[in-house]
Amino acid sequence: MLELGQPLKEARCSADNVDLTVTVDNREPCSDQPKDHICEQSPVDGELDKGQAVSVTVSTGAPKIEMPDVTDKDEDDAGTVLK
Repeated sequence: MLELGQPLKEARCSADNVDLTVTVDNREPCSDQPKDHICEQSPVDGELDKGQAVSVTVSTGAPKIEMPDVTDKDEDDAGTVLK
């Protein structure tokens, strides 16, 4: 099977080497994987027959978070707001 965290391009080569295909079902932010790396797969484990497909979710990078505007605050106030 493929490895979570593996780059998509590498996963496709690995799958091709054992006569499997990789199908990208979804692309979404994954906090623990960099962009274009696999963050989920189905089936998770087990054996597949030659020619079958492994479905993967590919990371678009870490999820974006909202940051408050602290440009007009002094260092102590900015630190408090950011905590």
